[in-house]
Amino acid sequence: MHITTAVAARQQQQQQQQQQQQVLQQQQQALQKQQQQALQQQKQQQQQQALQQQQQQKQQQQQQQQALQQQQQQKQQQQALQQQQRQKQQQQQNP
Repeated sequence: MHITTAVAARQQQQQQQQQQQQVLQQQQQALQKQQQQALQQQKQQQQQQALQQQQQQKQQQQQQQQALQQQQQQKQQQQALQQQQRQKQQQQQNP
């Protein structure tokens, strides 16, 4: 009886160790999943940031184009005013 109880105690210890190992493995797997999810989130955030930067660049280009168009319009208006002034001067000189 004494030997069998010692054997049984050893088996229980082994089973407990195996259960602890299984729990540790499960915890490690859970941590790995969390790490993978964190990496995926980082990738997604980087992609979103890249897209936002592209959009900002597009907006800046559009603003530059609008500024150029405004400059051209101002030049055209100045030219038109100058032509009107010349015509007035010619009319005054040659009544």
